[in-house]
Amino acid sequence: MTKEGRQYIFRLPKGYKWVFSVGFAFFLALTVFTLLLPVLDPEENYLTIAPLALVALGLSGLTVWGLRHVDDYVVADDSGLTHVVRGQETHLKWLDVRSVHHKTTRLRVTDAHGRSVMLDYALDGFHRLRDLIVDRTENLALNSLLPREFHRDSGVRTAFTVALAVALTVAIFWMWFEGASGSDLFLVAAFLALMVSTLFPGVRRVTVTAENLIIKYFLKPSEIPYAEISWISLGEQGGEGVVVRLRRGQTIRLGHFKEGTVEFYRLLKSVWEKAQEQPK
Repeated sequence: MTKEGRQYIFRLPKGYKWVFSVGFAFFLALTVFTLLLPVLDPEENYLTIAPLALVALGLSGLTVWGLRHVDDYVVADDSGLTHVVRGQETHLKWLDVRSVHHKTTRLRVTDAHGRSVMLDYALDGFHRLRDLIVDRTENLALNSLLPREFHRDSGVRTAFTVALAVALTVAIFWMWFEGASGSDLFLVAAFLALMVSTLFPGVRRVTVTAENLIIKYFLKPSEIPYAEISWISLGEQGGEGVVVRLRRGQTIRLGHFKEGTVEFYRLLKSVWEKAQEQPK
């Protein structure tokens, strides 16, 4: 992040260009090497190396996409937000912004005209940019109807975990059919159990009421009176979402929510601040 007058400019870290360049060279070389294996070793079969070649080719394509966008940047000033993508500018005025929404690894800001920009969490100083957006759009209409429920948004993590679990299950049956040893089957099954277990812990949903914050975990809910909360904030890292600190020193990372992380943060902080003002 750099400051020029009353403008703040946010870019990807300089090292990203080198990372994408080296990654592209490596995955492209791996693709070529994999495709040449049957020529170098006649015993190799194209059917067995095709998956690896496709994965390497796909990853090299991702690095190309990264190289095309590594010079994109964001400008925030008194008038609004300008996102420059490959030389094309999209400008959103602060007064026109209608929603600020978390999207896996990016923040989407949309205005009243339907235009939107996607801001990558990897931007240098992203948490400052996010806080600036939240402050500048504090007059957005807030649905303050209580109680109100928010559901945890796990992004692509759950989909990836489920896909990997299905692949491992197929692999276990294939290994069993091929007569694999019991120890090999046990190791794969143990890894499958570990992957599936990651789906259960953590926050499932939260409910904001007038008296307390109700956090629903996989097994049972936890009710936190607002008097026990010392501070509410958005995490330093983009993926952290909303963070609640308790007076006894505990920190609870609530993450992101499908109904809107910024919306949840604003509502929770508003209700908490009102609770602090009430006489004890």
